[in-house]
Amino acid sequence: MALEAMARSTSLPHRVVVQAKGLLLAGEGIANNEIARRCDTTPNAVRRWRSKFDAEGLDGVGRIRPGRGRKPELAPELIEAIVHDTLGSQGELERLVGSCSRAMSGRRPLQVPPA
Repeated sequence: MALEAMARSTSLPHRVVVQAKGLLLAGEGIANNEIARRCDTTPNAVRRWRSKFDAEGLDGVGRIRPGRGRKPELAPELIEAIVHDTLGSQGELERLVGSCSRAMSGRRPLQVPPA
C-alpha cells in the first residue's frame, strides 16, 4: 500500500512520513490522543490529518495549503532587483568575483523585518 511506503520512506519530507505513520495507526483503531503521543504532535493535528486524508486521500498527506508557512523576509521585487544588478550591470563573471559584495553593498539597503 502507498501509505505504508510513505511511512517507511527515508527520502520523503519528515512531515509526510510522520503523517503517514499516524494515519496507519488510525487505521488500526488507535485513539487520536495515543497517535499524537507516538507521533510527538497534538490531538488536533491528528484530527486534521484524518480529515484531510478522508477528503483528499493520499494526495493530501503532508501537503501544505498555499499561503501557509514561513513568509519570505525580502520582497520578491527586491530579490529580483539585486539579481538584475548583480548579473546585469557587470556582465562578466570575472568582474563579479571579489568585488561584487563591495559594489552591491551601497546600492540596495537590505532591511529585514524584526522577528
